[in-house]
Amino acid sequence: MKKSARIGIDGANLILKLADVDVNTYMEEQQIKNFYGELLAKMEIKRGILYLYVNFPKMVRKDNTWPLSSPDFFKLKDMRDLFICNLQSILEEQWIFCDVSKSTLKKIECGCTQQVTKGCTCSWFINLLNISYHMKTNHLHQSAMEKYRYCKINESVCLEFEDKKVKYKLKGYDKTLEQHNNGNDEVENNLLRIEIVFLQAAINKLFGGEVTLYDLFQQKNLMKIVREYKRLFVEVVIKKYINTCLEDTTNKVFETLTQVGSPVETVAMCNQFITDEKVLREALRKWNKFRGMTEVQARRNADKTKCDCKKYELPKGVIKTIREFEKSCR
Repeated sequence: MKKSARIGIDGANLILKLADVDVNTYMEEQQIKNFYGELLAKMEIKRGILYLYVNFPKMVRKDNTWPLSSPDFFKLKDMRDLFICNLQSILEEQWIFCDVSKSTLKKIECGCTQQVTKGCTCSWFINLLNISYHMKTNHLHQSAMEKYRYCKINESVCLEFEDKKVKYKLKGYDKTLEQHNNGNDEVENNLLRIEIVFLQAAINKLFGGEVTLYDLFQQKNLMKIVREYKRLFVEVVIKKYINTCLEDTTNKVFETLTQVGSPVETVAMCNQFITDEKVLREALRKWNKFRGMTEVQARRNADKTKCDCKKYELPKGVIKTIREFEKSCR
C-alpha cells in the first residue's frame, strides 16, 4: 500500500564557541548512537569551537527514510531532555563544561519523502529537476543500468536556487536506492526525497536571528521551517522552474514538429528533453490544431500518435508525481 507523503526535518549542523576555553582545545569526533545502534549525532571540538551534527529522524526511528514530521512532534520535550543530557555527559567526561543547548543552528535540511506514481521512476523525476534549473552548474550523480551498463540512471541531483536574494540548496535523490546501499532492504520501493537546505542567511531571515539547539525542540519553530519548505517548493521550485521548463520544452517539441513534419523524427530529435509523455502529447495537440484540426480531433490524433512513439520508452508519470508533491505541500 502506498504511504502518504511526509514533510519534516532531517539533518542539522550547529556550532558553539566555547567561552573561557583555550583556542587550541580539541576533542576528537564523538559519535552518539540511537536506540537501534545507528548514528544519531556526532560532535567534535576544533580550535575552541564545538561542531555538532544531528539526524533528527533517528531520534524516533532506525533510519531517516521518513523525516521527523508533525506526528512525531508530541515527543519533542522528551527527545530534547534525553539528547541534551547525553551530549552534556560526553563533554563533561572530557572535562569540557558548557551549555550545549545554546549551540546555534548553521544549516538544516527539510524534506519530503514520497513514492513516485505508478510507472514513474525516481531517475526520471531527478532528470526533470536537473534540466529545470539551468542557470548554474548542477551536481548530477548517475550509475549504470542493470540491463545495459552504458545507459545511466539518475541517483541524485544537487543544485542551488535563490528566493528574494537568499540562497538555498535543493537535493533530489532516490531514497530507496540510498537505503539499499546502506543495507536497509526493508525500505519501500520507489521512494523519492526532495530536500531544501536552509543555510545561515535563510535561517536568520526566517527566524529574525539565531536559533539554538534548545529552540529546535519547539514545535512552533519546526513548523515554521516546514511551512517555509512548502512555500519554497511550490512557489519557487515548481512554479518558477519546473512549470516553466515543461512549458518551454513543450513549445520546443511543437516548433520541431512544424519544422520536420514527422512525430517519430521529432521524438528522435527532442528525446533529451521530453521529460514526460504528456509533454509530447500536448505538443502534438498544438501541432494538430496548427494543421487545422478541431480540438477533439487534435486530442484524439495526439493520443494515437503518442502510442506510435512508444518504442522510444518516453518517461511517464513524472508530471503526475509533481502534482502529488504539490498537493502534499498545500
